[in-house]
Amino acid sequence: RLVTDVNMTAVGSGHMDSAGGGVEVSPVQWIYHSPHLREFLRGVMGSSSLHPYMNDLGVAVNIMRPTGSSAHTALGFHFDSISSSHKPSGDSNRFRPQGATGVIGITDCQRGGERVVFKTVNRSRVGAVRAVVEQYNSHRPGAEIPVPGESNAAQADVCTEPTAGMIYLFDGGDVLHGVSAVREGVRIAAVFLFQEDSPPDRTVDGDESARFFY
Repeated sequence: RLVTDVNMTAVGSGHMDSAGGGVEVSPVQWIYHSPHLREFLRGVMGSSSLHPYMNDLGVAVNIMRPTGSSAHTALGFHFDSISSSHKPSGDSNRFRPQGATGVIGITDCQRGGERVVFKTVNRSRVGAVRAVVEQYNSHRPGAEIPVPGESNAAQADVCTEPTAGMIYLFDGGDVLHGVSAVREGVRIAAVFLFQEDSPPDRTVDGDESARFFY
């Protein structure tokens, strides 16, 4: 039996099978670069246009599994680099590109792996973000988390529905979210992001970021 302290492996697009020299070799790459998917998402999101990222940050496959550690998240709490909301939210979206973020479920785990969203915790609530990161307990994923200096506790929405075969879109650019620890089985999902403004084909910064993550 193999026990690991690594609770998630992220496979970037540069590490997907492309021995044939084209994105058609990898089903995940094929889906991500499909103009039909982008047109569907553009209509659903009300975007003017959507373009793929031309480096490993645009699409990846996250493989989450039980670990020998005491970690309470398989995918730590975070904000996305894309803003999917067309609603004004102050200055927090000013420096992030507009676009779409989504997940395509591939395999569901048997226990744990809940999607956890703190809808009222945005980037400006630094104390609440810290409280969630430090106090979240995967054995009580829906429990309120007290925030020092604030009267309102952080309350999570916990999604337990199966994800395999489904595509989910969400606004994670200014909403704190993550995935609870997997306790049995393996959870596999493809995550993707598109942006409205056409990015350059490749950038040095983008390649460096991709190498850091993948």
